[in-house]
Amino acid sequence: MIKSTPLAFASALALLAAALSCRDAAAPRPAGRKPGAPVFVVFGPQPAIRGVGAFGTATPAPGADREDFDFDVAQDLTGRVLYNDWRYNAWVKVNPADPQTAITAFRNQSAQCPGNDPANGAEVDGTGRRENGILQAFTLIACDLGPAGSGADFFQITFPSYIQKGFPSGDIVKTVVQSTGGDLQVTTSTSGSSLPDGYSVTVDQNPSRPIGINASETFTALTAGSHTVVLSGVPSNCTVSDGATRTVTVPSAQTVTVSYAVSCVTPPGNLDVTTTTTGSSLPNGYTVTVDQDPSRPIGINATETFTALTAGSHTVVLSGVPSNCTLSDGATRTVNVPSAQTATVSYSVSCVTPNTTPTVNAGPDEQILLGLLYELRWSFTDPDNGPWQYTISWGDGSSSSGTLSSAGSYTASHGYLLGSYTIRVTVTDGLGASGSDTKKLTVLVGGLF
Repeated sequence: MIKSTPLAFASALALLAAALSCRDAAAPRPAGRKPGAPVFVVFGPQPAIRGVGAFGTATPAPGADREDFDFDVAQDLTGRVLYNDWRYNAWVKVNPADPQTAITAFRNQSAQCPGNDPANGAEVDGTGRRENGILQAFTLIACDLGPAGSGADFFQITFPSYIQKGFPSGDIVKTVVQSTGGDLQVTTSTSGSSLPDGYSVTVDQNPSRPIGINASETFTALTAGSHTVVLSGVPSNCTVSDGATRTVTVPSAQTVTVSYAVSCVTPPGNLDVTTTTTGSSLPNGYTVTVDQDPSRPIGINATETFTALTAGSHTVVLSGVPSNCTLSDGATRTVNVPSAQTATVSYSVSCVTPNTTPTVNAGPDEQILLGLLYELRWSFTDPDNGPWQYTISWGDGSSSSGTLSSAGSYTASHGYLLGSYTIRVTVTDGLGASGSDTKKLTVLVGGLF
């Protein structure tokens, strides 16, 4: 965590330890470093400060009560800064790949750190890119006051309208040489439909960083050696080629790349078909068909669900509706099934008892003598839907008609000339259903029987 590497000369080490011991006696420290403990500083080309940590213990996710930082800045104004406020899904970033962002000042000490000591603190001014693309000025103050995980290190970041400061988890390291580690570039390439807004990428146990669906994110000054990279936030309708977790070896003073290829499809949807049937003489059921798929049975008051349908337009047909039933708005419907949701098509059916056609009996064929008045004896049955209209066609071009209030047996008379005639009796009920019957009548001269 803190400083490492012994000094070149033992006398210099002794002098430094004595000086720091005096400093600690004069300026109290937060818990995590005992007063008077020596701080070992690596001397080199220029000072630098880096840190990784968090305020809050929630799992990194949009809306979580957590703020992460990850920075590595040198006195020559090179380096990077990331501050991510998960509560509002807001972040600011200084990225060497973004020429409009920059470290604009490096002060090799800070009054916020005990003793204003260059050995344990620094202040950094910069201009970063916000999550909405706007450039944002900030000042970062960091104090290296204790070992990793002690909670003794101090961090403060100030924006024009916001400040966060305190003793976060994680670790802040002040050195006077830059890291000799390597860099890791993570790239994403996303294709298909129903694409997500973005992902998160994590290296080892460091805080996650947001990354676009077709973008790159660089992790600088990583320790040379093996590192674990994880791409998260990939929705269920997308597939990551070769998996989301990768192991990569970062070479010293070089850059290695991990590339993620993601393909997405539009999630399917579901369709509920419901039936509601009222009235009398109800059927036993119907069948329902979606597009050209096989039909399914469905009850007269029921719901049938079609799952995993392609998002978009579909045709639904209800069949098997008997003639005594009426279907509101028709049997064929067009419905749009939304992605990852359920659409509903409702059928309303009303039924009535079917009308019975009158059954007519004109009687058997007959023979009569010329000159006699013929009396026709006929009847009909019909259980419903009177009154009834009847018509007798006598077969000689004439007819008789009337109205009857009930079914039963009836008579009618007619005069004939010599010859053969076909008599037809027709009865029509109150709903327009008709039944009829015929008989043959022969008129003879007397004595021919």
